[in-house]
Amino acid sequence: MSEENKLTGYQKLTLIQKEIKASKDITNDFGGFNYRNVESIYEAAKPLIDKYGCSLIMTDDIVEKAGKLYVKATAKLIDSDPDPGEIITEVSAFARETESRTKFSSEQLTGSASSYARKYCLGGLFLLDDNKDVDSMKPDKPQKPQQKKELTPETPEMWKNAIVSLKETNGFEEIEKRVFISDKNKELLRKDADVF
Repeated sequence: MSEENKLTGYQKLTLIQKEIKASKDITNDFGGFNYRNVESIYEAAKPLIDKYGCSLIMTDDIVEKAGKLYVKATAKLIDSDPDPGEIITEVSAFARETESRTKFSSEQLTGSASSYARKYCLGGLFLLDDNKDVDSMKPDKPQKPQQKKELTPETPEMWKNAIVSLKETNGFEEIEKRVFISDKNKELLRKDADVF
């Protein structure tokens, strides 16, 4: 490519943002929604980063704010050609590290916060929308009323999914549409989710 036809760093970023397709191919059975994780974003981004002569560097830092620990994920998109090492842009995102969670080691808690922060960091860098346009959704079909299962810590998969749902919505409204949850179990779930 001649000097005058070389893309600038921002032109490369714009092309990556236009071309990236990171589908929401993972289903949360409890919440009834699809989502993407950080690994699926990496897989979608790698070929485009290579195609446009860039590099991506991800770092994590632990930051304390108001007595709470957060993982700060930072993504640096670096131009490899024509100016190797030039930072095109840098984006950061934070995720709070929970103090404790049933059946999680401290390493798993930090890793979970890191994955979450990196996902939103990359979403910001590549302009990945995590929400569907409400106007494009089909209306819900009326369903037959069913007896709701009770959500307890003894139902580990449902409990784990409820924690994710509670963290994303900060309330029990969505959870209670699917299951019955006692006041005692709401308190336990709040503690496990480190919400409120």
